[in-house]
Amino acid sequence: MWKFVALLLLCVIAALASGAPQYFHERAHAQEDAAEIAEALAGHHPLPPLNHHSEQNCPVCAAFHAPLFSHNGALHTMIAGDWLPFVSMEPLSQQPSPIARIISCRGPPALAVVKLSA
Repeated sequence: MWKFVALLLLCVIAALASGAPQYFHERAHAQEDAAEIAEALAGHHPLPPLNHHSEQNCPVCAAFHAPLFSHNGALHTMIAGDWLPFVSMEPLSQQPSPIARIISCRGPPALAVVKLSA
């Protein structure tokens, strides 16, 4: 289930990043403008203003140009990232390491293996 959700979110973000939804939305606006111009020319009405669709009167256009994260959202994301290592810590082993390595002081330098008993 989680893989499906992750794949779906990846596809949505990739589609938004490619600009395809915005392109098709702007084409729909262009078709509406063309239909209004054809209707005005057929009825001898004054022509409507061209490109009257913008962020002020179209919530979809405003959503396309809005930032993905606000400043506060980025702050909360960073704070959550600070807590992530503490939340996801694995439990520490309760048994000490059985092998300790020490450097011998006599003779040429070499590592000696000493077994500790608990």
